[in-house]
Amino acid sequence: MSNRFLTPKEIVAQFPLNQGATVADFGSGAGDFALVMAEKVGLSGRVFAFDILESALQSLRSKAKLQGHTNIDPVMADLEAPKGSMLPDDSVDLVMIHNIIFQVDNKKNILIEANRILKPEGILAVVEWDVSSPIGPLQDRRISEKDMTSMVLSYEYEIERKIDAGKYHYGILYKSLV
Repeated sequence: MSNRFLTPKEIVAQFPLNQGATVADFGSGAGDFALVMAEKVGLSGRVFAFDILESALQSLRSKAKLQGHTNIDPVMADLEAPKGSMLPDDSVDLVMIHNIIFQVDNKKNILIEANRILKPEGILAVVEWDVSSPIGPLQDRRISEKDMTSMVLSYEYEIERKIDAGKYHYGILYKSLV
């Protein structure tokens, strides 16, 4: 485990992503992870970057344009709503959920939406604040690695492997069994 914050590039390097893959970035914010994933999946791939804030998506649009990424689709969406991503069922290879679970009231709906759009045997990548981290959101809003795994496994996933997400976060790759 790293003793520092890891960059999105270091985290995404641990994902099983190939050229041509389709990715959904849940809670993309200004797109730090989306930009790295767009590079990794190449021009034949696609990154759908979801956030509830238009200002964050506008920042991502600007960064993508400056970096020459034409394979990112910033989408304003409420991922807690049924079919909130508006993507078709079984349409993405990897869903990344990072640093949003502590912010949402209906955590299960986020996982239901990820499960719906993920292809069979697709990967759910979760990076969240560690409950013991001295920095970050309020402790009572965080979800422990154990509770997160319990919730995810109830949706027909298995643990693919843990990833190094730095000193303040945990990271887990789950594989869809359906």
